[in-house]
Formats: sequence, structure tokens, C-alpha cells
Amino acid sequence: MDWVEQTGCAVPFICAANDKRPGGDWETGVVGYEERLCRRSTLAACLAIPAEGSPANTHYPLPICAGVLSQHVGQFALPVPPPDLPPPLTRRPVVFRGAHDKYEKLPEQQWRALPVVSVPPPRWPKLTQNGTKYSFADEREMVKEKLCGALRICAYNNYSTVVIGDFGLGNGYRNPPQELAELWREVCLYDPDLRGRIRCVAFVFEDVTQSTTQLILDDIAKRAKGSNAASRPKTKGGSSSSAGGAPSDFQVFSQVFDNNEIQRFLAQPDARYGFSNLLA
Repeated sequence: MDWVEQTGCAVPFICAANDKRPGGDWETGVVGYEERLCRRSTLAACLAIPAEGSPANTHYPLPICAGVLSQHVGQFALPVPPPDLPPPLTRRPVVFRGAHDKYEKLPEQQWRALPVVSVPPPRWPKLTQNGTKYSFADEREMVKEKLCGALRICAYNNYSTVVIGDFGLGNGYRNPPQELAELWREVCLYDPDLRGRIRCVAFVFEDVTQSTTQLILDDIAKRAKGSNAASRPKTKGGSSSSAGGAPSDFQVFSQVFDNNEIQRFLAQPDARYGFSNLLA
């Protein structure tokens, strides 16, 4: 919110979304980005009601590579607005409650309108044996299309500065952080629809110690241990599921988007224009 005041323009947030229901399970105790934002704002209502003139009665379930921009909500109105909601006419999701530890209602002068691009990330994709990459090229391409689609929505609506949460990471999604970060970098630098249009991207990690890599490795070790236990007699004692020490998601993205690393990446030949790809 402070960044919006500093830049003097609206900054959209690309939010990991539920593909089945507006706001996911925001009315229960689920603590994902989307659910918490819905409890603090009018986002759930914006997602549930298509914009004026839309031929559809609902956006859901969302197609695989689709997203929803909650911005020009138009004539959205609640018949009888609850007393703790902002006025019924709104053009963007309005944040009117504090952080998720208390959800205290904010003074009206602190309410803020926030454009939100809701895109569902892949959940628990099939990964290679060491858990560092997607197993299937088609799935990797689908993930790339999701990232492109989210940023294209922003570019089409004339947003050049974007904030992205830990999209596709954490225990709920478990996409490989290194490859996901490299896909974001590839899309930002090489996609012809985005070049020169998306000028600033901020990746925000609420928990800088979160390591999706470690979660993936722990799961691999757990399954391997279970497989070995089924074929060997049990012994006393035990050990941790993994050695630990995997980099955090924050560290992975910091390294991939380090300025020196970006310059090195740009200096390499673009593999998309290799001889074999051109003949494919």
C-alpha cells in the first residue's frame, strides 16, 4: 500500500487463486494469500460477481490458463450491505481491515483500493526424481502460460509495476522454486507481449525462511523411507526425513533475479531460436 503512494499509480497484486470458488475457503480458517485478503477486503464479492456486460453469470470454475482482474467492477452493489463493509459501489477490491492476526476494522481514511489479478497456480505437479524440475514439458509450458497470462492481464490494463506473492510455492502447491523463478525471469525478459510494458516486478515473501525445496525433498525422502521399510525388517531408532539446509524460496528468487545473474542470462544465446527449435 505504501508503494502505491510512493509511485502515484495503482499497483496490481498477482494472487494465487482457488480455481473452483471465489476466494477459496475464505469463510473458514484457511490461511492462504487469497483467503486472508478476502477477509480483509471486498475481493470475494468482486470475484463472485462478473463485471457489467459480461455474458457469463460466473467466472468459476476458472479455465486452466485463465485469470480474473478485480478492478473495473462497475455497477457491483450489495442489496443490503452489512454494516462493516465499505459503501456498495466500488471499482476495485477495497481493503478495509487490518492484518490477519486480528482483522480489525481500519479507520475509513485508511481504506485502500487494490487491483488484484487472481490466477490459480498448479498444485503438486509431477516432478523429476530429484524434485528440481517439472517431469513433463507440457506441464512446464502450461505453468509458463499461466505466468504469461497473469502479466499480460496487467500489461493490457496499462499496469507497468506489479507485485507477486509466493505464487505456486509453499506446501499447498509445491512447484520447484528454481525452475519457477527461471520461468518468471524468462517471461519478463523475453515474452514479446510484455517487453517494455512490465517495467518493475516485486516478489513478496511473507516468510523469508519458507523452503519449498525442502518440502519437496522431505516428501521424496519420506516416500523412499516408506518404500525401504516395506522391503526391510524394522530397526530401532530413526533419522530425520532429510538433511535439511535447502535454500529458502526468498534466497532462490534473489539469486535468479540478481542483477549479475540477469546480465549473464541475457548474454547467453536465446535457446528458443536454436537451429533444432527452428526446424521443429
